[in-house]
Amino acid sequence: MAWHGSGPRAVFLVAWGWGLLASACSACVGTPEAQSTEPGAVAQDGQSEQDEPAPERARLKRPPWAGQRIDVPYGVHPRQTLDYYPVPLAEAPTPLAVFFHAGGFAGGDKLMARAKRGAEYKALQQAGIACAFVNYRLAPEFHFPVPVRDAGRAVQFLRAHADEYGIDPGRLVYLGYSAGAVLAGTLAYGPDLAAENSPDPVARQSTRPVAWLSVEGPMDFRLFTPHRRVPYFGDMLLKSLDAEVLKLASPAWHLARSTEPVIPCFLAYNLSKRETPPVLNPHDASFGLALLETLRARGDRVSVLIDKQDKTRDWISELPCWFQERF
Repeated sequence: MAWHGSGPRAVFLVAWGWGLLASACSACVGTPEAQSTEPGAVAQDGQSEQDEPAPERARLKRPPWAGQRIDVPYGVHPRQTLDYYPVPLAEAPTPLAVFFHAGGFAGGDKLMARAKRGAEYKALQQAGIACAFVNYRLAPEFHFPVPVRDAGRAVQFLRAHADEYGIDPGRLVYLGYSAGAVLAGTLAYGPDLAAENSPDPVARQSTRPVAWLSVEGPMDFRLFTPHRRVPYFGDMLLKSLDAEVLKLASPAWHLARSTEPVIPCFLAYNLSKRETPPVLNPHDASFGLALLETLRARGDRVSVLIDKQDKTRDWISELPCWFQERF
């Protein structure tokens, strides 16, 4: 598989905690929620932007990228689309959080991701972070590494259109859930897909994030041997369990061999219930523990591991502040 280039270096803040994050910071104080649609489209209150009185439109000074964009193609296949939700009434380019959906690489879509991850989406928007939800091609027609190439192309598309969309291309973070976490982690720790000498301006963009989130992501597919595969993956994911493909689909493998500065990760797993080994449960907390140990061995003191089932804390509220501190 031909992956090209190298990504921008990450900058780290010195802070370490096994699930202990800094208290809320001023950067996390979000903008008030407001209606945001394409000009002329119906807003959530039933009023279109064009219906607003002229003085109100002038006061708001809405930029041309104020509206959301749905089913934007970043490739030619019907699955190669994304949805973009800007920060309402933002007056300057904003950071961007890119969501990659779950589904075992054989199902799921961006609408499901937005519905299931609504709390994270709302928290990020209120903290002044725009959001994008990405579809990618699926098995059985397409197998790895096609999904990660699609995810990378979507990120490159967004960076190439940063001015149009009102985002800061240097402040992108990724959020992945289960299979989506594999995509996010592979883009973070695998080869940068940027082709610096390509005539295509999109292909020249980096696929590196500033930081990323894994929620119950299977970080090491080398555990899934032919005799110990899990029902959620196996043939529907990889077509075959070729050892080389298993490595390329494992963020932990990429991280262990990388010589670049480590991109920090926010890991969310169910630490309270570890009843099955990871070879039987692709969402087992062992993946988070092992990845954090590797990060720590590489000198990272920023990444954190939290118990998403801990009812005494609201990790979703902590997430935007953790991202903001990485920018």
